[in-house]
Amino acid sequence: MVLSWTAALLAHHPEEQEKVLEEIDALFSSPSSDSTSSSSSRRPLSPSDAGKLPQLEAVLLESMRLLPPAYIVGRHAANGARLPRKGTGRKGKEESDDESSSSSSSSSSSSSSSSSFWKLPPKTSVLVSPYLLHRDPEAWEHPRRFLPERWHELLQKSKSDGEGKGRGKGGPGGLRSMPLLAGLGPNGAYLPFGAGARVCVGASFAMMEGVLVLAALLRVAELRPPQVEGGESRFPSAEPRLTLRPSSAGVRLLLVPRERRQL
Repeated sequence: MVLSWTAALLAHHPEEQEKVLEEIDALFSSPSSDSTSSSSSRRPLSPSDAGKLPQLEAVLLESMRLLPPAYIVGRHAANGARLPRKGTGRKGKEESDDESSSSSSSSSSSSSSSSSFWKLPPKTSVLVSPYLLHRDPEAWEHPRRFLPERWHELLQKSKSDGEGKGRGKGGPGGLRSMPLLAGLGPNGAYLPFGAGARVCVGASFAMMEGVLVLAALLRVAELRPPQVEGGESRFPSAEPRLTLRPSSAGVRLLLVPRERRQL
């Protein structure tokens, strides 16, 4: 579903698709140390190519932000939990770091504890919606717009940090996005693969697979919306079933062969 949504987004945003096409062309037109330029343009994709396509990686991250297939996830607080309310941070008012605070201040803080936290009794089930978190205007600028560039600086920083710590290769295939998928994402509001102890064990493989499959497709074809008589093609509607998937109409796109690319 991630591939379907990403393909649809690129088809409906030709300016973003063109950036990806140029990146792919640049990768396969660059001669490697052991091949000529012409043979390089015809060589198959390899896992190591995944980390050489940051624009496509950003597109994939943005696609999962707007349309995360796992649109809602559940957790079971077996032993109960206490969650800070919005705006209180990790520490409630009753947990002041100032040990010299007066007793009256301490008393006042204690009385506010009930309003600083959500208290979950043991065996409480909690539903978390990545779809809503990914579109929260307090966490994202222009949350409903498809803007892959919002990830560019983060991916570059992730690469620089990895090189500074002696981990220049990054994730599988050299992907730069894996640190951004740890925990709750770069701003505490991004979890397309879940988070915590039960985060998706296949996240790194899924990211590498997504980048390589899309690159293989876009290497030979451009994506365009289907032609509609007397109107403009609409973006596929989403239905929240077990996963966030296209409606019964599915994702219909045109594949236009790219004559400049040789198989």
